[in-house]
Amino acid sequence: MDRIPESVGLTLCILFIHVKMPFVTRTLALACFLAAILVLPACSKPKDAESPAAPAVTSAAPLYSYAQTNDLRIAPQLTTGWYGVEDGGWRWMAKESASTLKNPGVLPAQFEVRLTLPKPLMAAAGGPITFTVMLDGKVLGEEVYKHDGAFVFEKTVPPGALTPGPVAVTFSVSKAKPPDPKGDVRELGAIIEGFGFK
Repeated sequence: MDRIPESVGLTLCILFIHVKMPFVTRTLALACFLAAILVLPACSKPKDAESPAAPAVTSAAPLYSYAQTNDLRIAPQLTTGWYGVEDGGWRWMAKESASTLKNPGVLPAQFEVRLTLPKPLMAAAGGPITFTVMLDGKVLGEEVYKHDGAFVFEKTVPPGALTPGPVAVTFSVSKAKPPDPKGDVRELGAIIEGFGFK
């Protein structure tokens, strides 16, 4: 037999109470049923009905092929050598950092890194800094920066350069600002705003 909807069942119960019970008892019973009408829908509603959970992002199952480092959704794909978001727009990396990106699927593709090397960092380095990008354990390219500023590292990823599945991304700098016991205790390599496949 089909199940009687809750609203129909409650209506039938209220009619029965109205006919069979004394006035005072009937009033109390009606109040209870009205409370039940309000409570039952909330109890039977799935917890995620109003805001279904988004797919889980992990380093083993990255959802994004481009990482805007101030986007908190990308955080699970930043695995080691990364610090928190600063000024709402970027993150420092250490001397070396690792992350994963979703495979672009089609090659050739352009890979870019938007980075900044501030004056204090270059002063601490005492000379040029070499920035190296590796994809799946292979060097994609290197750039030597002789002065402070904002830069865009960009290289073409050729066919056959990537293995199937998530792409392991490693950045490194030849020199980093060492931790300062009296100031910033972090090892600072470069400011990274975004990186990935275009």
